[in-house]
Amino acid sequence: MKLLFKRIGAYILDMVLVMLVASLVSSLTFINKDYKEYNSTYNEYSDRLEVYQNFIKDFEDYYEDGEINDEEYSNLLSDYSEFSIHVTNRYDDKVISSEEYDQILDELLDIYKDEYILYNYELSKLNVISSIILIVCLILYFGITQYFMNGQTLGKRIFGLKVVNKNGEKAGLVNLLIRTVIVTGILISISQIVCIFILNKNDYYTAAYYMKTVSYGIEFMILITVLLRMDGRGLHDLIANTKVIDINNKAVGDNMVIEAQYTENGNSENKK
Repeated sequence: MKLLFKRIGAYILDMVLVMLVASLVSSLTFINKDYKEYNSTYNEYSDRLEVYQNFIKDFEDYYEDGEINDEEYSNLLSDYSEFSIHVTNRYDDKVISSEEYDQILDELLDIYKDEYILYNYELSKLNVISSIILIVCLILYFGITQYFMNGQTLGKRIFGLKVVNKNGEKAGLVNLLIRTVIVTGILISISQIVCIFILNKNDYYTAAYYMKTVSYGIEFMILITVLLRMDGRGLHDLIANTKVIDINNKAVGDNMVIEAQYTENGNSENKK
């Protein structure tokens, strides 16, 4: 369990470092031409979301006693003219029934969902360059840099960890790259980038939902395999033929030798 906490700590530290570097590079407009437009669109969406949320809150508060009085109705018209039509259409008789109340909330939910799908699609398109930069940073750091640092990242070095192959020897570059692609969700990120160029906004929304579900599933499987296996190898380690060891734990080093000898002897017996 101690090794698990150290691995989580190292991973969080490494990811923070990578995200900071990727964010810094992405903010350079001569590299990322969509940076300013992305921020502008994101702020626009945030403002829209705030207005929507405030309207829902005020409408629910006003209707807490089961009715909307003239003053409350006037406030909705003046503060939220864009959404007030949904109330106006049902306020001719000065009474909003519970059924009409539910209808208004359902209509507003549909409006928000449509806007969310639209903004999510536009923001995803504007974020393609940033996503590519992040993918490159992840590969360079967790794959190539870790290989030349003998299986360690900055986080792993601080926590006294190291990635080796399943026999306890130095992990190869291909092994580390495969491990990186799985554990950091690069495959999902690449799939999202491809989908943004070939799907319309509604289909992309659906595809992104399922891809996120798959991503959560992979993360869950990694955690479960790390917890349940005696050697602490996660799904990404099993596929990449790697494992993480605590270089400060002598017992772990001894186990590596025994395991390597056991594997070697087993292979010898099979050959006989």
